[in-house]
Amino acid sequence: MTAPPATQRPGPEANAARIAIIGDLHDHWTELDAEVLNGAGYDLVLFVGDLGRGRTTMRRIAASIAKLQVPALVMPGNADVPHAPELAAELSLRRGLDQLLDTTAPDSEASSSGADELRGVRLCGYSLHRLKLPGVELSLIAGRPYSMGGPELSFGPALHSGFGVDSMEGSTRRLTELVDRAETESVLFLSHNGPRGLGAEPTDSWGCDFKPDGGDWGDPDLEAAIDHARRRGRRVRAVVAGHMHLSLRDRSEERRWRQTVDDTLFVNPARVPRILYRDGVPHHHHVVLRLDAKGASAEEVYVRGS
Repeated sequence: MTAPPATQRPGPEANAARIAIIGDLHDHWTELDAEVLNGAGYDLVLFVGDLGRGRTTMRRIAASIAKLQVPALVMPGNADVPHAPELAAELSLRRGLDQLLDTTAPDSEASSSGADELRGVRLCGYSLHRLKLPGVELSLIAGRPYSMGGPELSFGPALHSGFGVDSMEGSTRRLTELVDRAETESVLFLSHNGPRGLGAEPTDSWGCDFKPDGGDWGDPDLEAAIDHARRRGRRVRAVVAGHMHLSLRDRSEERRWRQTVDDTLFVNPARVPRILYRDGVPHHHHVVLRLDAKGASAEEVYVRGS
């Protein structure tokens, strides 16, 4: 795909939360990305996972991400499983150093519900985060890490050792419990792979493009958690997840990257590779999610490199 013309670097807005969403990296991250995110006035940065393919690349990317001055959550993807301990250690080390230098840092980052008051850059998964952003207060529910999509639970040993989850039913219980513990009416879901229920065609947001008969490749536990949130009267503002790349295999078409269903905006930012070249010039991709009292919107942003 040829990169479209680069937009101006986005700036802050009044009375609206602005969240940068970074799609599957797969090694495509440079210091320009950190510079842009630090200087654009974003309120939050969300990474959907699959950061790097090898240990050396993972360490480089993790060290760079850890230096972000904007609060950020990193959802580990299926490609991150071999390096998850190192990724967690890198982000925790940086956050610990920052807190040592910040004499105003609270002793605890958890509210009575167990929701983190988000500070620094954090690895997430099966976690609840209370967000007080311009124009909106909401709870971010971080879903199942390492997902490869479909009906089966992927990377069972890693989920068991890291999170005590052994089955799809157990994962569903964990996610619905997080919904029940949320203290705000509005919620936002972040996961590596998206929910089941948004279509079975290859061009659908999480439709299968690698089997002849296609199929819905969304996560059933995430679908159940979203349905549970709606039944409990929560306002599901947005669902953010990647994994299923926007460029389809052996097709000239692209996957749908955003859609609104039942007043919920679903966003798949997995444009891979996310650094595209036009006339030899790199263009760095991310998505900006805007939330205000009226609703949610998202648009793709390309920043021209040098």
